[in-house]
Amino acid sequence: LIMGTVGSVVIACFMGGVRAYERARDFGRGEADACLAFERLERDLKNAVVVPGIQFEGSLSAMQFATITTSPEAVAKDEIAVEFVKYGERIGDGIIREARVLGERRPEQDTGESILPADSAMRLAYYDGGDAHGESGWSDAWQSDSNLPRQVRVQFSGGELDPIVLERTMIIPIAGVGEDE
Repeated sequence: LIMGTVGSVVIACFMGGVRAYERARDFGRGEADACLAFERLERDLKNAVVVPGIQFEGSLSAMQFATITTSPEAVAKDEIAVEFVKYGERIGDGIIREARVLGERRPEQDTGESILPADSAMRLAYYDGGDAHGESGWSDAWQSDSNLPRQVRVQFSGGELDPIVLERTMIIPIAGVGEDE
């Protein structure tokens, strides 16, 4: 009986350690994936531009805007193009980045690039600078033909990150530049 009791305690401790290791490994992988997704999103937002006919549109879980990019088909490495980028959640696929260079035909089978796995969630907020009356300036939606938000707050949660929420606030350097400026 004593040996059985000691054996069951040793096995329980060992299994607890294995479960803790697996949870830490999964969280580390989820955190690394989220950091890469933050970097990709931040690079796109830093290259965001106002283009006539393409609004910056944002909601709680999706946004779309135009960016300056180098064209994959460019002959010279310094040739630039305007790209239409969409970020959003797709059930079963996680967080998706869809992009196409304006003026190029998009292949029918192109479904976007998954930046975070299934069961991941993204929450967005947009900052316009507030006003002199002390308003916070943050809103859950943004839609403008002529202005970009000054900042975008991005939160990732779910999936391998659960129950942790990772957040980063990204500054858009050319915010507020309209067509007439």
